[in-house]
Amino acid sequence: MAKVSRFDRHFVQRWAERMGGLPDIEQVNAVLAGSLRIIRQEVLYKQCASGCLVRHETLSHYWNHAAGIILLVNDHQGKAITLLTPDMADKYGAQEGPCTAEAQRTQRGPCERQVNTIKAQKG
Repeated sequence: MAKVSRFDRHFVQRWAERMGGLPDIEQVNAVLAGSLRIIRQEVLYKQCASGCLVRHETLSHYWNHAAGIILLVNDHQGKAITLLTPDMADKYGAQEGPCTAEAQRTQRGPCERQVNTIKAQKG
């Protein structure tokens, strides 16, 4: 199980806004202990136009159902980066684009739409 030993400034701000008060290491590690990792941290490489590889690192996502939060953690550094709460959807609205709206309407996924568009352009 992941443990954090430090916090990102963004995490401290978000914790204070969404959970109240300042976080402490034991409290956050207790939340992590009761959490389920839903996305693990990965290192990815994307090829740029000149052929070089650019390194990208994703964060681990830990879901704590009881607290109603998702913590984003850099497991390699032992650092809590931010947290997500359900009220964020109310505050920032649903993140729906035209592809998602069409997928709901037609019962097709957005990737299928892109593939069909590419086939139509070629044919």
